[in-house]
Amino acid sequence: MNGASAAGSQLSTVSWDHFFMSLNQYFINLRQEAPPTAERIQAYHYYRCGITPQEVDGLRAVLQLITLVVKKDENARIALSENQQWLPLVVLFGLVSCSIPPKLKAELLCTLAAFARTPETGATLWQSMEMSQILQTVSTARGSGGIQVELEEIEARNEEYPLTLAFMELISVLTENPIPAGLGIRIRAPGFQPYIDFLKDSVFLKFTSRAYKKPEEKWEVGAAVLEIFHKLLSAYEVIGEDFLDKPYEVQGEGILAANKPPGFVLMVHMMNESGMLKMILFVLEEAIQAFEKYVPFPGKSALEKVALLCLKMIEAALEKQHEFLDALRQSGASLIVTQMDRLLLGINPRTGRPDYLVNIAKYVAHAAYLPKHALSALHILIGVCQSPLVQTKIVGLFTADEKFSQDLLHGFAMCLESDEPEKVEAKEDYLDIDVSLSQVRNRLREDIVWLLLSTIDHPAPNLAHFLLGFELRKPVDKTNLQDPGVLGCPRTCLHSLVTLLSRGLDSQAGPTCLYLMPKLAELAYHMVYVLSTNSQTYGPTLRYLRMHDFFYRQCQHLPFQSQLSEDSLLMHQSWLLKSVVVELRVTSVNRQRSHAQRMMNLLLSESPDTQSKFAQMDGGFDPDYVTFGDDYSGASHLRSANPAFVDGQVCRKLSSILSSVDFSFGYPGALELEVFSKAAVELLMENCEQRNEQGLALCNVKLLHRILLRECSGMTGAQSAIIARDIQQICSNAVERNAYKETIYRRRQAFDAWRQTIEILLTACPLDLLDGERRQKLLFELLQDLLDKVSKSDAVSELTSPVAGVILTLMAHLTQCFVTPQSAYDQLTDHAQYVSMLDGQNALPGSHDISTILGEVVTGSRTQYASSFQVVLRGLLDHVMRSSSSAQRVRAYLYGALLYYLEIARKPKPLEISASASVERSVASRLANRESEYERLAKENADTLNSYGQNLMDIICRDACDGHDVGRMLALACLDVILTDDYRQAWLNHLSSKGYLQHIIEMFLKDDAQLQALLLPQPEPLRALYIFQSKICMLTKTAATLHGARILLECGVMSRLVECSVFDLRPEPDRAMEGFIPSVLTRYRQQILFPVLRLCLSLLTSFGSGNQFAASQVLKFIVAHADVFMSILRDRHSVLTLESLQELQLTTAVVCRAAVDDGVEEFLLSDAVHTESLGTIRRLQRQMFALLPKYCPSEKQPKRTPEQAAGGLGLDARSEEERADLAVQMQIITEEILANVITLCRTLIAKPGAKSKEAQILFEPSLAEGMARNLRGFEDLTGNLGNNSSRPLNLGVIVYLLSASAHLFMTTLESHKQLYHKYLNVADMSTEVLKEFYVGEKRISDKMSMQQRNQMVSQRLGFILHFKSKELQLLSYVIENCMLILWHHLEFFLVSCKPLDAKTSLLRRYATNQMRKLNDASMQEAAFDAMETGGVDSCVGGLSQDQLMQLKREAVACINETLLKRLEEMEKCYTSGRTRFGFVTAMVRRLRRLLRLHTL
Repeated sequence: MNGASAAGSQLSTVSWDHFFMSLNQYFINLRQEAPPTAERIQAYHYYRCGITPQEVDGLRAVLQLITLVVKKDENARIALSENQQWLPLVVLFGLVSCSIPPKLKAELLCTLAAFARTPETGATLWQSMEMSQILQTVSTARGSGGIQVELEEIEARNEEYPLTLAFMELISVLTENPIPAGLGIRIRAPGFQPYIDFLKDSVFLKFTSRAYKKPEEKWEVGAAVLEIFHKLLSAYEVIGEDFLDKPYEVQGEGILAANKPPGFVLMVHMMNESGMLKMILFVLEEAIQAFEKYVPFPGKSALEKVALLCLKMIEAALEKQHEFLDALRQSGASLIVTQMDRLLLGINPRTGRPDYLVNIAKYVAHAAYLPKHALSALHILIGVCQSPLVQTKIVGLFTADEKFSQDLLHGFAMCLESDEPEKVEAKEDYLDIDVSLSQVRNRLREDIVWLLLSTIDHPAPNLAHFLLGFELRKPVDKTNLQDPGVLGCPRTCLHSLVTLLSRGLDSQAGPTCLYLMPKLAELAYHMVYVLSTNSQTYGPTLRYLRMHDFFYRQCQHLPFQSQLSEDSLLMHQSWLLKSVVVELRVTSVNRQRSHAQRMMNLLLSESPDTQSKFAQMDGGFDPDYVTFGDDYSGASHLRSANPAFVDGQVCRKLSSILSSVDFSFGYPGALELEVFSKAAVELLMENCEQRNEQGLALCNVKLLHRILLRECSGMTGAQSAIIARDIQQICSNAVERNAYKETIYRRRQAFDAWRQTIEILLTACPLDLLDGERRQKLLFELLQDLLDKVSKSDAVSELTSPVAGVILTLMAHLTQCFVTPQSAYDQLTDHAQYVSMLDGQNALPGSHDISTILGEVVTGSRTQYASSFQVVLRGLLDHVMRSSSSAQRVRAYLYGALLYYLEIARKPKPLEISASASVERSVASRLANRESEYERLAKENADTLNSYGQNLMDIICRDACDGHDVGRMLALACLDVILTDDYRQAWLNHLSSKGYLQHIIEMFLKDDAQLQALLLPQPEPLRALYIFQSKICMLTKTAATLHGARILLECGVMSRLVECSVFDLRPEPDRAMEGFIPSVLTRYRQQILFPVLRLCLSLLTSFGSGNQFAASQVLKFIVAHADVFMSILRDRHSVLTLESLQELQLTTAVVCRAAVDDGVEEFLLSDAVHTESLGTIRRLQRQMFALLPKYCPSEKQPKRTPEQAAGGLGLDARSEEERADLAVQMQIITEEILANVITLCRTLIAKPGAKSKEAQILFEPSLAEGMARNLRGFEDLTGNLGNNSSRPLNLGVIVYLLSASAHLFMTTLESHKQLYHKYLNVADMSTEVLKEFYVGEKRISDKMSMQQRNQMVSQRLGFILHFKSKELQLLSYVIENCMLILWHHLEFFLVSCKPLDAKTSLLRRYATNQMRKLNDASMQEAAFDAMETGGVDSCVGGLSQDQLMQLKREAVACINETLLKRLEEMEKCYTSGRTRFGFVTAMVRRLRRLLRLHTL
C-alpha cells in the first residue's frame, strides 16, 4: 500500500497498527504537499499528485471497516480513541483538512461520527472540529472556506453530496448528547448558531433547488438535515432566560451577545413566516402530491422520511408554542412571533388558497401505508383545533371540496375500524423505545377519538360535527342520523365507533373490543357519553343509539369482567353507566315509559336470565310484559355473559356492579435508597407531576429519569452501579404510584357512575315504576351493601369518602318512604273518626277496610324492617367512628344521613281539622296501638346509640363544639334529635358531666361579638349566625324536660344571654325587598331573637308557672334588654308582616308567663341593683294592655276575602295562593297575640300568694266601647297607652272583645262545618268545584288524573280546616277568659265598691272582707303609684254615683240576652267534648245574676 509492490503487499501484515500508521503517513505526506491554506480548496482539482484513485478506494475500504467495528463494539471504540500511539481522532481530522477527494472526506467524517457515539469522545470532537474549522465558524480576512465551500463549489458542480451527508451524520451523532455550553469559547461567541445557520441556509433552504445525479439523494439530504432539526427542537426545554441577551467578551471582537440555544432558534423560525417554515410546508405539499399518484418512483422511502420529519417539526412546534409564548410574555422581550395555528391557516402562494391544513389532513387518508405520517398529521390537527376560533375555518376548508371531504371522512372511519389488536406495553415506559407499526396504528385510532373529544364542545359547526356526520348547514340538534347508505348518509366516525362497541354483543363474552382493544374501547364509551350529554348532539345521538337498542344490549353484559385485572374495565363501565343515566333521564322526561321501564327492569332485576321468554326475536320488546314485580325481573333475548352473582348469591345487577368496585388497595412501599436523599427524591417526584387529560396529577417518569441521569452523569466506577440501582428503584416506585393513582381514579369514577345511576332511578324515573315495599327493599339493600364495603379495615379513604354522600342520598329517600305525608296521615285518622260516627260503615270511597289502610301507611313497614333499621344505624355509626376528624365533609354527610334516619322514628303530629273533640274510644285506642311503633323504633334507636358508649358521644359532642361550620350545625342538630329520644338521659348527663354543655353556653360571649358584626348591612359570611341558631335550638330541646331545664339554669344559660349585647341592636324595619342574603332585621329576628325567646318559653314551660327561680332568670333577661321588648310591644309597624307578628307573639308569650308571680317581684326587690326592675315590668305590662284594642276582631266589619286581607298586610307581590295562606297564618298569630294579652290580664287579676283572696282591678268602670260597632272611634282612649300613659283601658273593651269573638266564633264554626263536609266528600265534587280551591300557580290542570286532583284538593282543604280548628280553639280561649275578667270587674264595681261623696274619687281595696271606701287622692295617681312601685293591688279611675249608675245602664245594654245565648250556644256546639265543659254556662249564670240583682 502507498506505492508498495504487489509482492510486498501480499507479504505485509494486516493489523490495526498497519491501518492507523498508514493513515498517519498519508496525513504527514498530504500536509507537506498541501498548497497554502487560502488556496487549498480552490486548487483541489489540479493538486492531487500525492494520492492515487486506487489508494482512495483502499482508504475508503479501511475506513468503512473501522467504522463498522467502532459502531458495533463499544469497548473497541473506546480503546481505539484513547490509543496515544495512533491518535486516530487527530489523524482523521487532519486528513479531513487536507486536499483529498470528497468521497474520502465523507468516509473520514463517517468514521468520526462512529467514534462520536461515546459521550466523552463526542466532547473532544466538538473541540477538534472548532479548532480545525471544518465548518468555518470564525470569519477571517482570507475569506470563507471549509465544508461550505466544498458544498457550493464542488458537490453542487458534481451533483453529488457525500461530504454534506457525512457531515450531517457527524452532527446528528454529536447532538445525541447535550451540546457543550462553551462551544467555540474564546474565539467567538459561544453556541451552536454557526452550525444551525449552515444547515438551514446552505443545506435545507437550497436542497430542493440543486441538481442531483441520483434523485433519491435529494430527499436523503433533506431527511438528514430535518432529522437534526427535529432532534434539537424536541429536546429543547423552554426557559425564560433564553429570551434575554447574555453579553460575552471575545478577544479581539469586543463584547458580543452569546448565541441562543438551537431549539430556541428553531422555534423562532417555526413561529414566523420564515423560509424554513415555508420550505417545510412546500415539502409536505410536494410529498402528498407524489403519494397521491400511487406509482413507485426513486427515492420514495427517503421522501416518506422527509415528509414524516416535516410533520414532526410542525407537531413539536405546536406542542411547545404555548409554553414559548408564556415565557416570551413574562420576559418582556421584543421578539415577534405568531401562533402556529394562524400560520397554518395562511395563504399558500402556490395555490392562492389557505390549504396547508388540507395538505396535512390528506396524510390521514393514507394511514393504511403511512401510519406514522397519519399519526403526526393527526397530532397537528389536534394542536390546531385547541382554539375554538379556528373551528369554523377548518370545517370550511375540509368541506370546500366534496371529493376531499368524502375521502377524509372515509379515511378517519377506516382508521377507527382497523382490527389491529392492542399490545400490553411494558411498565418501564420511561425508557425511550421505538414503537412498532402496530402500536402506531393503535395510537392513531385513539388519537382520532381524542380529536373528537377535544372539539365536540366547541361552537358549531366544528370538526367533530363534521367527522361524526352531523348537519353543518342547519342546527346540529335537527340532525337525523342514519345508517351508512341510508338517505345518502356516508360512513362516519360515529358509525365506526358504534360498530366497534357492538361487536360481540350477541355472544356470551360480551363486546370483543373490551379485551382486543381496551384503550380504544374506553375512549369510544367516553365519546358516547360526551355525545349523550352535549346540549346539541344528545337528541340525535340518543335517537340513533335507541334505534339500535345500544344501551340495553350493552347493559346486559354489566359488570364488565377482564382477564387482565379487576380494574382494567372500570372506566369503560363508568362511561357506559353515565350514558345510561342520561338515557334514563331523557326517556323519563319525554314520557317514553316503555324504554325507561325496560332499562329499570334490567338494572333492578335479581335474575337477569328469566325474561328471555318475553323478548321478541328481532330484539324488540313486548310492552304487555313491562311490569316490574316479584315475578318479572329483567329482559334479555340472549343469555347474559355475566350473571348477577355475588358471594354465590343472586343479586340485582346494580348490586353486582357495586361489588365490582373494590374499596381496598395497597399503597406502594417506601423508597430504600443508598445514595439519594429520600426527601430530595420526594420533592423531585412532586415537581415532576403533571396533570393528564382527566386532571389527574401523575409523575412524568421520563422527565424524572432524564433529570436523575443528568444529575449523575459525572459518576463513574462502582458508585455508578449503585446509582443505577437507585434510579431504577425510584422510577419503578414512581410507576407504581402512578398506577395507584390511576386505579383509585378508575374506581372513583366507577363508583360515581353507579351513584348517578342510583340517583336517577330514585328521582327522575316515574315513581310508580318503583314504589312502596319494593322501593324500601331496594334502599335497604343498597345501604347495607355500601356500609358493608366501607366497614372493611383495608378500605382506602379516597374511595370511602364519596360513599358518605351516597349514603345521605339513599337515607333521604328511605326517609321519604317511611315518613307518612301529613295530608295522608290526617286523612286516614280523620276517616277513622268518620267511620266511627257512621257505626263502622266504610266511608272512604274506593278503599278497603280502614284497618288495612292504617296498617299499610302507619305501621306496616317499621315493624317489618325493625332489624334492617338497626343494621343500617349500626353501620352508619360505625362509619362515623371510623371517619377521620380531618374529613369534615364526610362527617357532615354522615350527620345528615343520621338526621334523616332518626326522622323515621318521629311520629307525625296530626293536623287538627275536626271541630269536635270527641272520638270513639275504639278507634282512638286502635290508632294509639298502631302508632306505638314510632315509640318502639325510637327506643331501639336510643338503645343502639347508647350501646356505643362515650366514644360516639365524644365524637359528636366535639364536632358540635369545635368542628367545621357545617359539621357543627349538623352535629348540633343530631344532638337535638338524640336528646329527644334518649329516654335514659345518658346523652344529657354526658353533655353535662364532660363540660360540653357548659362550653357551648360559655361560648355565647364569643358569639356575641361575631353576631354584632353580622348585623351590619354588608356582613361577613353568615356561618356564625346559623351556628348560634343551631346552638339555641339544641338548648331549647334540652330545656323541654325538667331535668334538662334544671341543668341549663345551673350552667347559667340565662346569665350568659343577659350579658350578650347583640339583643340590644334591634334594627329598624326596612321596606326594601330582600335578596339572596336576608335583611339585617330578618337576620336579627329569625336567627337571634326568635330562637332565644323560644328557649325562654321552653324553660318556663318545663318548670311550670309556680317556679320562682326559672321565672326570675327569664325576668332578668327581659329586664336586661327591656328597651328591645318595649320597642317590640309598641308595635309601630305601618304594614304588618308575618315576621313582625311572630316577633310580637313570642314577646307577649314570654312576658305574660314570666312577670306575673309575686314571689318573682319579691326576688327582684331583694336586690338593690334591681329596684327599678319592677317598674320596667309594669311598663311592659301596660304596653301589652295597649295591644288589646288594636288586635280586637271587629264584629260589624264587612267580610273580606283572604286575598283582600293579605293585600292590607303587605303581601301584594306574592301569588294568590301564597297571599291567601299567609293571610290565614297571620290571622292565627294575631289571635295568639290577643290570647297572650288576655292571659296576662287573667293572671294579674288573680295572682296567687299571700293575698290571693284579693284581686287587682285593671279596667276603668266604663262600658261605652261595648256598645260600639267598631273600636276605631275610641282610638283616643287607647292611643295614649302607647305613649306610656298610666290611664287604664275601659271595661267596655273586654265586652266588645267578648261580643266580637263570639260572633267570629260562630261564623268560623259554620264555615268549618261546610269545609269539613266538602273534605269528607272530595270524591263526589265536580271538576269545576275542585278548581275553585286552586287558583294560583298550582291550579288544577285538565291533564291531571282524578286521583291527583282529589289529593290536591284534600291537602288544600286539610290545610284550611287545620287553621279553622286552631282559630276556634283560640277564640274559645279568649271568650272564656274575657267572661272571667268581665265577671270579676262587674262584681267588684257593682257589689264590693260603695260610692261616697263626689269629692273623693279614688277606689282602693282594703284588707280582706273590708268594705271599699272612697279616699281623697286621685285614682289615676294611685293607679300609677301602684303600678310603678310594684304594689300588690292595682287601682283604676274614680267612681262616683253618676258613674256607677251609668255603668249599670251600660251593663244592661251591652251584656244582653242575645250575647249570653250566643255564648251558651257556642258551648253546646263546640266545648261539649272538652275538659272545660260547663265553664261558659257557669259564667253566664253568674253574669245574669249580677245584672238581675245589681243593675235594677
